[in-house]
Amino acid sequence: MTVVKSTSSTVAPKSAVVIGGGFIGISSAIHLASRGFAVTVLEKSKTGVAEKDGDAASYGNAGTFAPYATFGLNEDRAGIFRSAFEAFFGGSLMFGETKSSSDVKSPLSFQLSSSNATEVVRFAMQFLRASSPEKSSKTSLGLSELCKRASSSWKETLRLVGVNPQTFLDEHANRNGYLLLTKSRFDSPELIAKNEERKRLLGDKDVWKHEGEGELVNPELCKQLEPNLTDLAVANGGIFFKDAWSLRAPDVFLKKLAEFAMKMKSANGGSIEIKYGSSGEVVDVRREVEKEKSETQQRVKAEIVTKNGDVYTNVHTIVVCAGWRSKEIARMCGDGDIPLIAERGYSVEFPDTEQVSPSKLLTRATCFQRGGFILSPLQSRLRVAGLVEFGPNQPPTASNFLLLETTTHKLLWNLSKTTAASRNPSSDWLGSRPTLPDYLPVIGRSAAKTNVVYAFGHQHVGFTLAGITGKTVADIADETPLEFSLEPYGLARFFL
Repeated sequence: MTVVKSTSSTVAPKSAVVIGGGFIGISSAIHLASRGFAVTVLEKSKTGVAEKDGDAASYGNAGTFAPYATFGLNEDRAGIFRSAFEAFFGGSLMFGETKSSSDVKSPLSFQLSSSNATEVVRFAMQFLRASSPEKSSKTSLGLSELCKRASSSWKETLRLVGVNPQTFLDEHANRNGYLLLTKSRFDSPELIAKNEERKRLLGDKDVWKHEGEGELVNPELCKQLEPNLTDLAVANGGIFFKDAWSLRAPDVFLKKLAEFAMKMKSANGGSIEIKYGSSGEVVDVRREVEKEKSETQQRVKAEIVTKNGDVYTNVHTIVVCAGWRSKEIARMCGDGDIPLIAERGYSVEFPDTEQVSPSKLLTRATCFQRGGFILSPLQSRLRVAGLVEFGPNQPPTASNFLLLETTTHKLLWNLSKTTAASRNPSSDWLGSRPTLPDYLPVIGRSAAKTNVVYAFGHQHVGFTLAGITGKTVADIADETPLEFSLEPYGLARFFL
C-alpha cells in the first residue's frame, strides 16, 4: 500500500496524485509542486507519453502553439447538418465537402462498430445540439478566456522548473509564424468577420502577446511566405499569424519538461515523482470517507488503486487529466457518464532523403484547412498531422494514412516531383484527442468526490492550454482566487 500524506516538518507538503503524464498532467504537477504539494504523476504508458508506446495525443501532434484557436468545431452549424443529412440518406458519414465536390476529401468522419455505435451516436446528437448559435458562442467565449492566458501561463510554467522561456523556446521551437490556408477565400465577408471576432474575443493584447493576431493574406502572399506551396494549396489565400510558433519535436519537448519537473526545487517543499506502466495505470477509484469537525460532517474522498496494487489514500488532491480515458475514471469517481469521446487524429512523417529534404520544404507550420491537417516541419522530417475521426477502440483506418500522404504530395511542389519522397510507414501514428460535444474542456472539482479535480477534454489544444490549465488546477487545489469563472467548464452543463 502506498500512503500519501503530509509530514510534520516545518514545510509540510500537501499530497497530490495526477492521473495522466501528458502536457496537461506535467504542467499541473509543476504548478502543484510550486505551491508545496508532494506530487505523484501516474502514467499508464510504459515509458511515458513522449514515447511511441501508446495513443496519447501528446505524442504525435503537430506541435503548434495555438492561442488563436478560439472557435470550436461545433461552430459550423450548416456544415454539420449537411453532413448529417448525407450520412443518413446514402452519403458517407463525413463532415464538410462531399467526395465528389473536390479533389480533397473531407477530414472528418465517424467509424461505427457494434461496440461503440451507441456512444458515437449519442455524442453526435449532443454535438449537433452544441452547434446552435448560442452554444457555439459560449464555446468561443470559454476558449478565449483560456487562449488569451495561454502564452503567459506557459512561460510561467517553464520558469517554475528553472528554465528561461526565451532560451528554451529558441532551442525547441520554430518561431516564425503559422500559416492557415482557409476553406473560404481570404477576402470573403465571412472570413473577415471571423478574423475580427477572434481579435475581439482575445481582447487585451498585453494579455495574449500577439500570438492570436492574424493577418488576412492573398494567394500571392502565401506563395511569398512558402514558395513551395502549390496552386491548390494557396487557392483561397489564408491567415498568417506572424507571432505564432510550433515545436520542432513535441515528444522531445514533453520529455525535457518532465525531466526538469522531477528535478525542480520548490521553495515551499514541493516535489514531483512520475510512475509509468502498471505502476501508473489506475484500475479503481474507491470511496474514502473523511470526518471533519464533528461526527456528522463528512467529506467523501477518493483513493486510487493502480494495476500493480499500489493504493493512494489520504490524498489531498487527485487530478484527472488522462485524455479520453478520463471518462472511465470520472465514472469510477461517481460523476456519471460524461459525453467524452476519443477524437482520433492521424499523423504521417516524411524523412529526409538524398533526393529531397521534406523538413526544408516548409519553413513554418502550415494548416490546410480544407483537408483538416497541419504540415509541420520537425527536426529532420516533415510531420503531417490531423483528420478528425470519432470512434474509440478501433484499429486505424489505413486509408487515412494514405490520404495524408497523397494530399501532401498535391500541396508541395518539390515533394510531388520525386517518387523518393514517400512517407515512413513505421512512423504512422493514430492518437486519441479527448473531445466533448461543445469543444470546451472540463476544469473543476468533481461533484461526487471532494478531493478530485478534473482537467480534461481539451480536444485539439491540449498543448496550447496546458500552462493555464495547470495553473488553474493548482489554484483550485490551493483554494487561491481564480482569474476567471469556471462555470463554462463545469460538469453540470452535461446533466442539466
